[in-house]
Amino acid sequence: MNLKLPEGQYYGRNLMSMRANGLFLSESGYAPNTSVPRHSHTNSYFNVALDGSQNEDFGEGTREYRSATLAFHPAGEVHSEQIGPKGMRCLHVEFSPGWLQRHCLGAQVIRRPGHFEGGQLNWIGHRIYREFVEADEASPLAIEGMVLETLAMVSRLPDNRTERGIPPWLEQVHETLLNHHADAHSLADLAANAGVHPVHLARAFRNHYRSSVGECLRRRRIDAACRAILQSKTPLSQIALLAGFADQAHFTRTFKRLIGMTPSEFRRTRSR
Repeated sequence: MNLKLPEGQYYGRNLMSMRANGLFLSESGYAPNTSVPRHSHTNSYFNVALDGSQNEDFGEGTREYRSATLAFHPAGEVHSEQIGPKGMRCLHVEFSPGWLQRHCLGAQVIRRPGHFEGGQLNWIGHRIYREFVEADEASPLAIEGMVLETLAMVSRLPDNRTERGIPPWLEQVHETLLNHHADAHSLADLAANAGVHPVHLARAFRNHYRSSVGECLRRRRIDAACRAILQSKTPLSQIALLAGFADQAHFTRTFKRLIGMTPSEFRRTRSR
C-alpha cells in the first residue's frame, strides 16, 4: 500500500508555495533522519535539492540527493526516502495535466525518472528558486521559461540507459576532463594522449556529449565551484583558483553566463 498525494502535497513542511501558469512550485523542509514512507504523486514533478541530503528508493533503483541534485518524478512513481542527518530542503516544480497538454516536449521528458548531479542543468534549478523567492508580477512567465529551458536541456542529453557506442578512448578523454578539471588542457594534448587527430576528437566529442571539449571543461569547473559555494564558506577568489580559473574576473564572467547570476548572488541563495 502507498498513498497517492494530490497536487501540492509533500511529506515535508511547506515553507512557501506559488502557482505559475499551470506549474505549482513549493519549497519543503524535512527534519533530520526522517523516514518518508512509500508514496506517489498525482502529477509529474521535478525537485531541486537546496540543502541537506537524502537517499531515495524509487523502484527502478536508488538515488542520492545532495546540494544541487535535480530529479524527475513521473506521475504515479512510487518512492520512499530516508532524510540525512542535516535534514533536507528542496524546491518542487509540479506540472498540471493542462500544462503538459500545452507543452508536448515536457510530457515526453518527464515520462521516466531522471537524476542529475551538478552541471548547468542543476544550477538552472537555483535560478528558478531565486525567481520563486523574489517573485513579482513577471515571475510566472520567467519561471515557465526556465522550466522549459530545463526540459529542453534534458531532451538533448544522451539516454544513459541505452548503448551509446562511445569508444573507450573518448570515454577516457571525458573522464580526464571530469576528474582533472582544474588542470590546464589543450585539444592537441588530449588528442595525442588518446592517439587520435584533434579534429577527430573534437567531432566525436560533440557527437556523443552534445558539447565541445572546452564547453564541457567550463561546465565542470563551474559545477565544482557551485558545489564549493553551497557546501563551504571558502572565499570566492580561492574557489575560483581551485576550480581552475586563472583569475576571479574570468570566473565571475563565466559563472554568470552559465548560471545566470554572479557567484556572490548564488552564495546568497544558501541563506534562503
